[in-house]
Amino acid sequence: MPGQDALAEAELTLGEMEASASFMLRIAELVAYDAVASLQGDIDLSLPEQTVLIAIAMNPEARQGSVADLLRIRWPNMTKMVARLEKKKLISRRVSPEDRRVVTLSPTEEGRALAEQLRTRLVNDDRRALAMLNDAEREQLVSLLRKVIGWGVSGD
Repeated sequence: MPGQDALAEAELTLGEMEASASFMLRIAELVAYDAVASLQGDIDLSLPEQTVLIAIAMNPEARQGSVADLLRIRWPNMTKMVARLEKKKLISRRVSPEDRRVVTLSPTEEGRALAEQLRTRLVNDDRRALAMLNDAEREQLVSLLRKVIGWGVSGD
């Protein structure tokens, strides 16, 4: 994987940055994202679009803003992703007749089927991308990340 030994190879140092959890999280996110993305070449949706579709399929009739907030997606970016997913006929949008500011999202049948395939594939690709971790390390990492994010422990 590119970058694994970049510091050693280039004889570079980042000093105390190498002990900064937030900095290391950012670099780890980029490494993991690149690894998973490299396994996704045949899918015509970006990783964020895949995640949005999966979230919508798992939470039909969820408010668009709630999904955006959960996934930490800026609302204007979410609007663009929703438009692309709707154009591909993977989701449907419904504007509330009571409050036109409220938009709920649901998967189409095609979207629901694709979301299930993507969910399974992303879980498997995630394991492959983080193969340098054993199961216990991976579980610990996920548990710590959930704590940082504020989502509590798995299953809560």
